[in-house]
Amino acid sequence: MNSSNISDSENVSTNLDASATLPVDQNIPKLDQSISKTKAQTGSDRKKHFLENLRSIQDSDPLNSSSKKSRGNWDSRVGDPNYEKKEGSEARKPKKAVALYMSYCGTGYQGMQANPNAKTIENDLFLALCKAGAVSESNSSDQKKIQLQRAARTDKGVHAAGQIASLKMIIEDKDIVEKINAELPKQIRVWGYSKVINSFNPKTLCDSRMYEYLLPTYTFLPTEQKILDMVKETSLEDRENIYYRKKKVESSPQGDLEDGSVSDSNDLTSQRHIQESKIKRQSYRIDTNMHAKIKSYFDQYVGTHNFLNFTVTKGTTGNNSQRHIKGITVSDPMIIGDGEWLSIKIHGQSFMLHQIRKMIGLVILLAKSNTPESVIEKIFNSKRINIPKAPGFALLIERPVFDAYNKRLESLPKNPDGYRDQISFEKFQTEIDSFKQEFIYSKLFDEEAKNGIFNLWVEMNDAFPEQFPYLNPQGEIPESAFV
Repeated sequence: MNSSNISDSENVSTNLDASATLPVDQNIPKLDQSISKTKAQTGSDRKKHFLENLRSIQDSDPLNSSSKKSRGNWDSRVGDPNYEKKEGSEARKPKKAVALYMSYCGTGYQGMQANPNAKTIENDLFLALCKAGAVSESNSSDQKKIQLQRAARTDKGVHAAGQIASLKMIIEDKDIVEKINAELPKQIRVWGYSKVINSFNPKTLCDSRMYEYLLPTYTFLPTEQKILDMVKETSLEDRENIYYRKKKVESSPQGDLEDGSVSDSNDLTSQRHIQESKIKRQSYRIDTNMHAKIKSYFDQYVGTHNFLNFTVTKGTTGNNSQRHIKGITVSDPMIIGDGEWLSIKIHGQSFMLHQIRKMIGLVILLAKSNTPESVIEKIFNSKRINIPKAPGFALLIERPVFDAYNKRLESLPKNPDGYRDQISFEKFQTEIDSFKQEFIYSKLFDEEAKNGIFNLWVEMNDAFPEQFPYLNPQGEIPESAFV
């Protein structure tokens, strides 16, 4: 029998050509009539129904004894999204959906996500994957072909102790991870991979994300008297000339400090900030009252709130800026190098652009000015106000969390191609901790020591109190604060 006798894949057994002459053979098995009576509900069901009935007809036809041979391995590949057909002269290899475990130091990069004409982590990763043979030549022109995704985007200069990237990858080579790392700079590492479901998307399946921010405690010192005097004696325009030479700065007066770079656009040279920051780091130690106050400020962020004022993303409204913060911890003061630091860990479901840096920046301003914590709730419900972004070089993503996905794996049928691992960084924790010390923490502390970045950031905010009229002992937000 020829497959052309089939006119409807949903009703194969009842649509055979009535005029066709079937050979008389009592051993020919009858088709399962129950299949033909059940209407397929999805495209996948219809494909399965068609293939099952087609094979049943062909295999039971004695005039078609060579049907299996002629079919070869074709039917074993139908519907397999991981199979790459041979194209041209390149021998195509099967791909698997995987999650890559990564760490990177973001210094010198414009962020994680691929961006044309910019140096990004994803661009370097994709290039390394292609060179290492994890991506076929035919797919090397566009990372969309391998469905490269990330659990969390990171801004310019921001680091990742733990990051997940997913893709369809060729994994036949047992040394593929080592080969990928050989093509990457030392500040980007791939620790390994886990097989995942074909529809895995780390951004949408990630339950929550944990970030860490390292902050020198001297940033909480009261505004210096020389700055207070300058504000009193100098007009806003003159101060702008001193600090910016009339250069306009987006939304806040802290300049472009995202990757640790320091502008030398004023007569208050970066060398002065280096010396001043060193003196402050060495001499200042936070007291218990200020430490408790800082913790109390951060506690106000926990829960579900409207973080509209904590992002600069155009088009963001109160309808799409609700975010849930699961918890925030503030470490005890730590002596690192020549100074005292706090580690602030923020655990949330998701974050908007610059949100964490603005959360940190606001707490610094509130603590320095002795503004009551009640103003934070007012900021959640107010119109747009100006909140400065804390420097980006001190921020890192600790890890994305996949608890719901891991639990879901337990209820899925076993994968015929092998066991799917739960997403967990635990097996790489030793390597991650070593990398974090060498390429993130040490680089971060060196940047501050070499450039005095936080001292410059604090001064450039203290010098323009007009930008932040909500900093007052009453905790009120005046009309002049709205932008």
